[in-house]
Amino acid sequence: MIAHAIREIGLSDRAVLAAAVDAFGATDDRSDEWVTGFVADRLSFAFVALGADDEMLGWIWGSIIRRPDAPATARIEALDVRSDARRSGIGSMLFDAAYAHARQLLCGDVVADVSPDAGPAVVGFVESLRPVRSARAQVCWSL
Repeated sequence: MIAHAIREIGLSDRAVLAAAVDAFGATDDRSDEWVTGFVADRLSFAFVALGADDEMLGWIWGSIIRRPDAPATARIEALDVRSDARRSGIGSMLFDAAYAHARQLLCGDVVADVSPDAGPAVVGFVESLRPVRSARAQVCWSL
């Protein structure tokens, strides 16, 4: 299954982000206030993968951390792909979109924590992205 589009979430995309939260979010108690606050925050970012009929296939979201002593850092908080759409390149496309966004904002690196319990598929995916290890996070990609 190939994503029809990778879409950056903007101010007018609250409904799209709400659908992603409903599909992949950490809680069943989604708040419209949370979604609205997220899209209004210039330091937050999200991208979604949509199928041919705009079905939600995956998402990635995170935030930009401004630093007084170094370039900003992009922190990925979540990347998820619908189980029947995995191993089709969607996760890589979502990561590439977030990575390009971080580069555009002149971030010095992209970081993400990966659970030590992550299964072999997750570990393999992360390793395929060729991370550089960092003391600040479990996984880091230099820009």
